[in-house]
Amino acid sequence: SAFLSGSLRSPKDGLELAQKALKSITPLNMKNLPKRNYLLDIPKTTTGISEQFDGQLGDEYIVSITTENFYEIAYDDDKDVVIVFYTLHCESCNHLAVYYKRMAQRFHELNIESLVIG
Repeated sequence: SAFLSGSLRSPKDGLELAQKALKSITPLNMKNLPKRNYLLDIPKTTTGISEQFDGQLGDEYIVSITTENFYEIAYDDDKDVVIVFYTLHCESCNHLAVYYKRMAQRFHELNIESLVIG
């Protein structure tokens, strides 16, 4: 908006505006960080709502990526790769697993082999 209004007339004006904006940022207070409640138990599996990548329904189209095969899969120039970072104890991950499984299944049904979901 400063450019459109004409208040930026030179690169120096842009630099001064950027420095002013950076000075107005409130520093991070370590006491205000969010606290996470880590789950000790694996969340309950509900088909279609909250699922795991555990070899059950829909997992046959998901490629398991490990440290041994990461470069082989992720750096394949012939394919697009969607990497899902996932943990068993994360409830949000369990809810998203359903969508990744469906997406992988749908791409398989459409015979689109250029996409790997792992």
